[in-house]
Amino acid sequence: DGKKYVGEFRDGRPHGKGILTLPNGASYRGEFQNGEPNGQGTMTLPDGQSQTGLFSAGKYQPQ
Repeated sequence: DGKKYVGEFRDGRPHGKGILTLPNGASYRGEFQNGEPNGQGTMTLPDGQSQTGLFSAGKYQPQ
């Protein structure tokens, strides 16, 4: 699927701290739980814009 993950795993899935790079050039650096961004992290979009904060079930949670 073109995704690249470097970091900690549990039961074969991203879990803990890691970096996920997507095929479109976006990336997420932070905490993962059960294969999804979950916890504190930074999502950087292909155009360089970024969002830092809390993620839950793979989605940014505005505060």
